[in-house]
Amino acid sequence: MSQLLRDWWRDAGMKVVSYAEGEYDVTTVDYVVVRMSMLGMSEEQLELLGKVLSASSVPEVREMAKGHMTKAASRYAAKHSMEKRYVNVFGAAHDDRRIATLMAELTNAKLSSFASIVNGPLLRATHGSLLLHMPIDPGSTYELLHKIYDEAYEMANPIGDPDPGLDLQGMDSPLWGHHSNRRMADTVARQTMAKSGATEYDIDLVFGWQERMYSQKMQLHYETRFNREQRYRVTMFL
Repeated sequence: MSQLLRDWWRDAGMKVVSYAEGEYDVTTVDYVVVRMSMLGMSEEQLELLGKVLSASSVPEVREMAKGHMTKAASRYAAKHSMEKRYVNVFGAAHDDRRIATLMAELTNAKLSSFASIVNGPLLRATHGSLLLHMPIDPGSTYELLHKIYDEAYEMANPIGDPDPGLDLQGMDSPLWGHHSNRRMADTVARQTMAKSGATEYDIDLVFGWQERMYSQKMQLHYETRFNREQRYRVTMFL
């Protein structure tokens, strides 16, 4: 799995960095994005953003402008979802000069008040053959992953030699779903709590259970207990 992640970093052109964090030797990527918030942005300012990106002196920004503005238009219209009302318009290492160039262009267009530099997404969306700096929409993976599951099922269950470890619970064929993966990982994490030392609270945070309840507990934003060690223990037996 770690090699697949390294391969993805390489193919995506991300800068790999290593450093010590407590007792851990951490290898990750130096990847930040210029994020444009659309909260309080007028339609005229959104249109201006598209013009700035299309005319940017940074070639990569111009190349991805159409794809990013397609995402921006969709998210701008989704006014009920405040958390998703943003678009990442460029990404690179934190000290990449192209980021400073783009920020200067946004400042000249009086759009800098909507801009911020934040950590980029691990899994990125695409527009045609272009790899954007927006996070992937999980819904876009459903069709592909279901095909992969079907092929894997056929390979693991040749005629006359079914997989004895697969319980179809009375069904003639498996019914795949993304939620099943999450539930299975959660089940294993809970079954191994005694060995891993993870708590129910830790598991809920990693798997995103009861998010609404936890989001209302403001002290979680300031707590330092849920560190790398705790996250590691939740998934160490998966």
